Amino acid sequence: MMCKGYFIDEGVHLKVGYLYQKIILNKDGELCDFQYIEMNQVVEKITNIQSSEIIGKKESEVKLFNDYQKNLIEKLKEVSSYCGQVQYQQEIKGDLYDINVYFINMSYFITIIKGKDHNSCIKNLENPCCMLRKILDTIPIRIFWKDLNLNYLGCNKKFAEDAGLSSPNEIIGKNDYELGWKNFAQTYRCDDREVLNTEQPKINFEEKVIGKDGEIMWVKTTKIPIYDNHNKLYGVMGTFEDITERKVIEEKMKYLSFHDHLTGLYNRRFLEEEINGLDKEINLPISIIMIDINGLKLMNDAFGHKSGDLLIQKVAEGIKQSCRKEDIIARVGGDEFIVLLPKTNAKEVEKVITSIHLGLQKKKINGINISIASGTETKTNNHQSINDLLKKAETYMYKKKTEKKTQIRNEAIISILELLFIKFSHEKSHADQVSKISADIGAAIGLEQQEINELKMLGRLHDIGKIAIDEKIVNRSLRYNNQDFTKEEILEYKRHPEVSYIILSSSNEYTIFSEDVLHHHERYDGKGYPRGLKGKEIPIKSRILALADTVDKMTSTVNNNFPLTQEEVILKLKQESGKKFDPELVKVFIEEVLN
Repeated sequence: MMCKGYFIDEGVHLKVGYLYQKIILNKDGELCDFQYIEMNQVVEKITNIQSSEIIGKKESEVKLFNDYQKNLIEKLKEVSSYCGQVQYQQEIKGDLYDINVYFINMSYFITIIKGKDHNSCIKNLENPCCMLRKILDTIPIRIFWKDLNLNYLGCNKKFAEDAGLSSPNEIIGKNDYELGWKNFAQTYRCDDREVLNTEQPKINFEEKVIGKDGEIMWVKTTKIPIYDNHNKLYGVMGTFEDITERKVIEEKMKYLSFHDHLTGLYNRRFLEEEINGLDKEINLPISIIMIDINGLKLMNDAFGHKSGDLLIQKVAEGIKQSCRKEDIIARVGGDEFIVLLPKTNAKEVEKVITSIHLGLQKKKINGINISIASGTETKTNNHQSINDLLKKAETYMYKKKTEKKTQIRNEAIISILELLFIKFSHEKSHADQVSKISADIGAAIGLEQQEINELKMLGRLHDIGKIAIDEKIVNRSLRYNNQDFTKEEILEYKRHPEVSYIILSSSNEYTIFSEDVLHHHERYDGKGYPRGLKGKEIPIKSRILALADTVDKMTSTVNNNFPLTQEEVILKLKQESGKKFDPELVKVFIEEVLN
């Protein structure tokens, strides 16, 4: 709250300037500067500077008046821990002023600037502390003071509001057990008693308190001993500021720094810090599980990264369901996890990994079984290096992954093809017809039986990449010469040969089909996609596929209101001969296959 004008009491105008400032320390913990938080109109008149020009800025930036920063820092050398009060005189614009600095805590202080006639004004006040009371009630920091029995002697308005009181006077004589934070009373009073017993301040410690509505707040607290005029211990004064918002941000940042955002599991950074603390004799035997997801790249390529993310999340859930609360589970890479199991022997860890495998076998994503590779190791004595055991577990894992790699990928490709035929029923009949027509053309040009068999398989596989294409686009794609696509839809549809290539290339068994599938939309005149190959640059089987694919679209009744007659097909093929299709293949198809 900004203090505006003069402080007013019983009609007396006090020409007293007020500044509320934040301490800035250097790397050695020494005060080197301060920031302006509030300033009243008296200071504006004294300095001829508007508050809007300095609020939020440092003294080193604005230089409010001559040598203010230098003089104040020199005077501060006379006090310790930035507690209590500092007084000195300062010349401002040719006039001499009394400067009184009151430290609220290690972070904030108040500067009172008194002009020539302030003494006569103060004499008219019934209570000389009235001015300071008004100042304390304007600042955003909570302040209280207690006697030697830890009963409250007073507080400012902010503190009273937190206590659910309508006035600071209502707190006088009460103790912490009578206020809203009674459950924390013992903790607070132990801190107070420590300050009284040692007569040493407790500076800037963080703690939880209860707010006026019963909500938990985080505060930064300072407590200092206070003395009477005879320098006899009188009680304790405390100040605290609400740092809840900062703590929430800190906790969020801490969580993010140690957790994987996708799964909520710990990340590699946390694991590396935690592993040394866990590697103690009391935790022996310590078992390790290394896990790698099979087919994540294929899932990403075939169904998109959302499906890949879902696969990762499902595996993470499966691991958590089979592990205990005390086990540490971390995602340490894109498809890799590590589990540390304290007080777990080799037999017990085998039961855990079996449980994980069985749990994941029951789950599917996009019709594909979830599969993982795993390796385990167990530390049984202090002479074993846990890092060496991690490497061994990783070696076992990759050995198992390699052994089953081909089988798993082949099964995945078969699952994707089956899913394609379920999702788009017309794709099954289209694939069967392209397979038959391709084999007929291959036989007509004299290919070996093995190559004819490959053409049959190519016919079934050539559109497997459509699994990653928008459903509406795929449903319209079977219509011959469809002109209904937007530019964006055309670009989306043209991705499917490349997706098919990626899927088929993932398996040693199917990779022999990947190049031919990739180029089955190239044109003989070089105007096709995805590479713009021309003439004989296009593989022979790709040229055969292109012809068979178009013929089926021309003649199919599926998704096509008006299939072409044989005469119309021949006419269209002749028109496209040498342009879209290999002219030799067109000639063979018309003369030998159709007839």
